[in-house]
Amino acid sequence: MTIAAGFCVEDGILLASDTMYVGGSRVYQGKLFTYLNGNTPDECSLVFALAGHENFGRMAIEDCVQLLLDCPGEQRSLRKITTIFRDAVKAINDQYVDTRPDYERHDAKFELIIAGWFPSWRWTEDVQNSGTVSATGDR
Repeated sequence: MTIAAGFCVEDGILLASDTMYVGGSRVYQGKLFTYLNGNTPDECSLVFALAGHENFGRMAIEDCVQLLLDCPGEQRSLRKITTIFRDAVKAINDQYVDTRPDYERHDAKFELIIAGWFPSWRWTEDVQNSGTVSATGDR
């Protein structure tokens, strides 16, 4: 079981998680993944907290980052970025989780908490592979 939490605080965003992966053996490694993209007005920083299937979750993270990079800075509204992340997570879920037999599906699921910082605004989002998203933000 993973414990991950995200909070908007006065000076930024705080994400925390445990570090134990359990499968065939117990392994301790980070479940927070950081993406930093410079310091200009149309660039951003992202942090992802991962619970569940590591490989599928990391694939979704990589797709989220790549799709965000493909989106021009002037088009990066909260609505656009939420759509990008929903689509990326759903695509991995549709291709790799939902195609599993019922008895394997539970172990293939993943969940992400995504925190983003843009120079002019901030938001946090909880994205589950069920497709539900809740977001808060100043913009």
